[in-house]
Amino acid sequence: MNMNKYVLIIVVALFAAAAISVFGADVPTETTNLRSGTMQKKLEAVHNLGAADDAVAAAALLKEYPQQKDLNMKIQMVESLGHSRRQDRTIRPALEKIMNDVKTPKEVRQTAIQSISQLGGAASVNTLAGVFANQKEDIDVRMAAGAELGLYLTTDKAFITLRDSLKDTNPRIREQAVCSLGLAFSQIMRQRVTPLLQAMQSDSNAAVAARAGQMLEVIRPKVSPKPNKK
Repeated sequence: MNMNKYVLIIVVALFAAAAISVFGADVPTETTNLRSGTMQKKLEAVHNLGAADDAVAAAALLKEYPQQKDLNMKIQMVESLGHSRRQDRTIRPALEKIMNDVKTPKEVRQTAIQSISQLGGAASVNTLAGVFANQKEDIDVRMAAGAELGLYLTTDKAFITLRDSLKDTNPRIREQAVCSLGLAFSQIMRQRVTPLLQAMQSDSNAAVAARAGQMLEVIRPKVSPKPNKK
């Protein structure tokens, strides 16, 4: 065989092996590690399956999730699912199911909210807005959704939801809305948010009022001092 052809075959084989490793053909091995490996092996498997952003890898994580009893492992698996953006059609409904299951530990539900946020897009904003505005929902779960909404503040849905939540009966929710509105860094958003935060400085709850003042300082444009003229 011609030496150049031989080298080419080796290179192609190595590339294929690398592609297999990255794109999920090692799923059986990683799944085995997830089921029966050491804790370190399990964590590595969760990370690798999520990073693959592959349909087979995502399916493996979803299949193994209900079998896991360890709370930290469940959290890590749900967090890893948020990296599978190309598998949105499969991952999003699964994450929403976890998020909406009131029997699921609060910490896992909060992580599901963060993962839904990572998937991005209008669907994520709508989900986050719905959870944050739901007064029947657990407060900590609502606050997790509110924190993520701040990352989408430039969208009308996020802004309106946060604005309306400034009137929520729970001061913790009002304070979270203030914090998320404080992520307004563009000039246009600062103009929309500033009057709201100014009004919240008169909130009946001292913590909310103080937070509003802090957020106003955060978004206030910084003016460099003029050099002294000699």
